[in-house]
Amino acid sequence: MMRLQQSTFYKYGKIVLLFYLLVACCAKVFGQNKQKEIDRLIVQVPMLMRSYASSAKKQIAIINHLSNQYHYQHGKIESAFFRSWIKYREASTDDCIISIDSALKNIALIEKDSSVVKFYILKGQCYVKKRLFNHAVDHFSMALDIAEKNKDITNKTGALISIGWAYMENAKPLEAINFFNEVLRLNPQKKYQNRATVLCNIASCYNLLKHYQYAEKYALQGIRTAKELNSVMDLANGLNILARSYYHRNQFPKAKLYLHEASIARAKIADPAMLASDYLELADVYNKSEMPAAGIEYARKAELIAQKNKIDLKLENAYTILSKLYSKTGDYKRAASYYEKLISLRKENESEDYVKALAELQVKYDSEKKASENLKLKEENLENRLNISNKQRWLIILIASLSVFISSSILFLFLYSKQV
Repeated sequence: MMRLQQSTFYKYGKIVLLFYLLVACCAKVFGQNKQKEIDRLIVQVPMLMRSYASSAKKQIAIINHLSNQYHYQHGKIESAFFRSWIKYREASTDDCIISIDSALKNIALIEKDSSVVKFYILKGQCYVKKRLFNHAVDHFSMALDIAEKNKDITNKTGALISIGWAYMENAKPLEAINFFNEVLRLNPQKKYQNRATVLCNIASCYNLLKHYQYAEKYALQGIRTAKELNSVMDLANGLNILARSYYHRNQFPKAKLYLHEASIARAKIADPAMLASDYLELADVYNKSEMPAAGIEYARKAELIAQKNKIDLKLENAYTILSKLYSKTGDYKRAASYYEKLISLRKENESEDYVKALAELQVKYDSEKKASENLKLKEENLENRLNISNKQRWLIILIASLSVFISSSILFLFLYSKQV
């Protein structure tokens, strides 16, 4: 009887154990499927942010909810990054930096997650907006080191784009173009999601270089790519840059047309920094068109946006154009006031070492690109040295031979003269 009970116990115990194992396996598979579902939602967010900001916010909330429900750490980290990105777009840069620092400090295992690199890139972008280029470079360098260590091409190119943008904002367009071309080399596919961004940035650099036809060419490519990718943000950027190429060639009607189109597109995606850029460009166009009152209207809009969002780059540009425009209207008191604000802001944001920091970064990441060229040059130099060495050796032998011949001839003549 006892044996029968023990046999029955073991039999049912095995069934229960198998049941729990089956449940555990099902739970694991279910959890993995949910993680894949969350990953699919994460991948969609960047494109939504480019065109449908409200939809992006809803999706970020869903990602956060599901990640907490199913204890998916990567999803939690990604949703935290997206929330910081929204602050970068819609709030002040200081608020964004606080959000990033909070995530890096408080989220468990964040430093071991592949997405941590995005936080460093975004923080670097914040410092570019604040004109603290040395801090920006530090964070872009950290991002690149992490991306290269993880063999993460996507975030490596993201960091390269940001470095190029930093050079562009610091009026170093040639250096910026080098970084943007490197991004295109690493991502030659036409459907690369940042292709329109890179093409528009190259166009912007050519505007800075006063190569306006090249700027028009790349801007049109960027606009076409933005439409193919359904990226409203890149479309707005391309229209702005195209308008600028016409503006610099004194084609003001075309410049106004494309700038108005850009500002309408920009308003749809709630991008205050770039909307301020559109308004500043319109202010410049009206300044060139000798319509200072209309220019002041748009420059003041840009000033208010820059003040609200603490965007020093745009605020400096707003002060500059407002000082000029008020001078044109004869309001020299307000013109002087804005000029004083400009000087004060520049002194406040001065940083002596950012040029050095950017130069060091350029050297660091040019070295890898030029390694093969340097190796080839060294080989050529070595070969030249060997050739020179061989030539010198033969020259020495020739001189020695001549010396022996001359000495022998002199000795022979001397002996001959004695005999005579």
